[in-house]
Amino acid sequence: MRTKLLQTFAVTVGLGLVGCSAGQSSAPPPSDGGDQGVAGNTTTTGGSNTAGAGVGGGQSSGGNANAGSANGGNANGGNATGGTATGGNANAGSATGGTANGGNANGGSATGGTANGGTSAGGISAGGTSNGGSATGGIANGGTSAGGTSAGGTSAGGTSAGGTSAGGTSAGGSSMGGGGSISSTATTTIPGNGCTPPGAYANLFISLLAQTQATSDAKLTAAWGQLFNPSNANTIFYSGPGTGEAYVEDVNNQDVRSEGMSYGMMIALQLNHQTEFDELWTFVKNHMWKTANTISWQVNTNGSIKGSGGAPDGDEWFAAALVFASKRWGNTSGKYNYASEAQKTLDLVRTTDFSSSQHLVRYFSGTDSNGTDASYMLPAFYQTWACFDTANATFWNQVLTTTRAWLQTAAGTTGNIGDQSSFAGATTNSS
Repeated sequence: MRTKLLQTFAVTVGLGLVGCSAGQSSAPPPSDGGDQGVAGNTTTTGGSNTAGAGVGGGQSSGGNANAGSANGGNANGGNATGGTATGGNANAGSATGGTANGGNANGGSATGGTANGGTSAGGISAGGTSNGGSATGGIANGGTSAGGTSAGGTSAGGTSAGGTSAGGTSAGGSSMGGGGSISSTATTTIPGNGCTPPGAYANLFISLLAQTQATSDAKLTAAWGQLFNPSNANTIFYSGPGTGEAYVEDVNNQDVRSEGMSYGMMIALQLNHQTEFDELWTFVKNHMWKTANTISWQVNTNGSIKGSGGAPDGDEWFAAALVFASKRWGNTSGKYNYASEAQKTLDLVRTTDFSSSQHLVRYFSGTDSNGTDASYMLPAFYQTWACFDTANATFWNQVLTTTRAWLQTAAGTTGNIGDQSSFAGATTNSS
């Protein structure tokens, strides 16, 4: 069962760098396919290099334009090998101090034109233009994770052409052009980027729909007031039956389900409603988690058990909400030690809701016999859990890898996956 109002509400809640250049240089004309460029003179203060393409193919277009650094020059200018993919280093010097080995190091700059991760400090251009930012091979030596997008990666009034090439990733990497336009300073969670979180999260209502933060906040506040206010006629959030408890009701069936409860906890967490979060988790602990290895997927509003067994997806969302709560609120500010509660829940999820042999989430808790369900697969959560539950990081990383591969296989050429499938990826129930 999916609580439709909650799903709609959850969707509303859901969840680079342009180098600062100073000093101009005249770039050599682009090579037609292999000529050795000018090596690039070392400069000292405010100077600029005239840095041609390297040996491996010359520039494809544009030459190294404005390749000097603001203060200090590039110590060893020019491209080491390979040339740049598009436009060379466009305003790619570092903000202060120059770059250690300027230009592009072995194929492509990391949205900032330095060999190791772009410019790590400053790095915001006031009106400059970066054409691409990364060459073939993506981000060199870290890019987004090693500081290549440290200042958000947007230009103030200028434009950035994405910063992504052959598989590489630019975190954010664009402004909407022109002075005063809305620009996002969010970075992107990169698969395999370890445990380094993004500096901020994009508000798609702003970046895609041209809304403002104020209008976004107002809509979320109104939705919370409608759905999570027990005195409102349209509420799904109710107090009781015990003191300090609350539940999210399946309004069609007049009962309580683990999916709706876990979605409610995630919403409360995202909107910073700690009291309601604690009340929901208290209901779960008092009425749904009655045995060590099962959180009952369905109970009555008075807390009595209605449906047997657990629901893996509800359990997963409980675990994720608790992990995030420990990071947002710490472990002493509320009713619970969230990290401890999260670990207990992750232990249940790992041992009950996942196949130990297939490293995939189960359709039913406790058994492999019914296969799996694509809608239960949450790879972004698994990546987070490997960072939180370090004692079982190997398991969660294996689950992450297996899940992503399974989804590609099961989607095939149509992109459609039934709601129940075999561990090999074949649909067994498409209802």
